[in-house]
Amino acid sequence: MSRHHVLIMYIAHVLISGTISRRTVEEYTPVFDFIRKTGRSAGLIVSINSSGGEANASELLFNKLLEIRKSKPVYSVIEGMGASGSYWIATASNRIYSMETSIVGSIGIITLTPNVMNLLEKIGVKIEVNKIGKYKDMLSPFRDIDEESRSRLMGVMTDVFQKFRNDVKDRRSLSDEEIEDVATGEIYSARIAKEKKLIDEIGDHNKAAEDMCQRLAIRKRVKYFAPRRPFLYRMFGEGLISNAVREALEEIRF
Repeated sequence: MSRHHVLIMYIAHVLISGTISRRTVEEYTPVFDFIRKTGRSAGLIVSINSSGGEANASELLFNKLLEIRKSKPVYSVIEGMGASGSYWIATASNRIYSMETSIVGSIGIITLTPNVMNLLEKIGVKIEVNKIGKYKDMLSPFRDIDEESRSRLMGVMTDVFQKFRNDVKDRRSLSDEEIEDVATGEIYSARIAKEKKLIDEIGDHNKAAEDMCQRLAIRKRVKYFAPRRPFLYRMFGEGLISNAVREALEEIRF
């Protein structure tokens, strides 16, 4: 008598939290690749609690979710904050949910460069700069930025912003007027975000899972996935590691 193997399907659930960086990409890429390839995963729910981070890292994770969407549905749930780069990532989803108390939006670009020139002058420290390339020290903290350099920097930032803005516009099916209204760097409550079509529903990951299972006509089974942390995190636990040691460990791979 032949045996029939029943493939038990589940919804994969991943949490992205904290600042989005290249390290985030390195940690989550294997997780997303596995979820995309495995036949047991019927869909993916991404819970997000992040104020954003690096534009390039956000774009890479945005693209990862688009890859998964080609073969299975992806829902994002904003739990706490889904702002800037993390909201960009969420827009790759088929649907975006947000809890009532969450913060959504911050569609914009910012750079922060400290200027310590006056402080160094007060303590008698002089910085000598040797450079090849007129704008090589454009973002140096040891001088005031001139208007020409500022203009060129704004040109770079504008190009990055346009990519972010256009992805939001396309993925959320916004008109020119609607994207102009929301792409101001402003943050919104879940209620206002829904009115402005930045999210689809107000609800948590349980609501998202129920809706996805109903869409797929499968029994509700959710499997949680998390990236592997560095070896010493796993051995000692994050609570036992000081901030200074934690920063050093971020560069350790095992």
